[in-house]
Amino acid sequence: EDLPRWELESRFGFPNPFSEDLDTHLEKTKTLAKDFREKYEGKLESADTSTNGCSLLEAIQEYEEIASRRGLIASYLSLSYDVKLDDDALKKRKGALSQVQSSIVGDYLEWFTLDVASLSQEILDQHYLATPELSKYKSFLDELLRQKPHDLSKDVERALTV
Repeated sequence: EDLPRWELESRFGFPNPFSEDLDTHLEKTKTLAKDFREKYEGKLESADTSTNGCSLLEAIQEYEEIASRRGLIASYLSLSYDVKLDDDALKKRKGALSQVQSSIVGDYLEWFTLDVASLSQEILDQHYLATPELSKYKSFLDELLRQKPHDLSKDVERALTV
């Protein structure tokens, strides 16, 4: 019987799960994540961009863009595999790309949520004053602070991610 299937290609923009477009998208995501770490790591303590500080708002927006790119790939591969559970080649492809995704998080992104969670309320208040639009992300920041007691060291978190 011919069952209905998702039309994933038009929704996600990848012709198939084995397309080089996925690899290109993931490589670009990795580059963005690497650049993100180089641009922001160690600079969240100050909202003063003239003294090597940074805009927490810009950092969160870039992090959000990277997370969206990662989510696009993860969702596409998951949905593709869900309709072809007996496809061993697809299972292997999904696993390989998932491993790359985990490496991206461990190598270039995991530090961010830990560093943001470690900011004092005084520093967060400075960021809110410097950039009032940051309040749009208050629930995200509050959640990071709420999880802080459960955070592990950067090295341990990285080891668990990759």
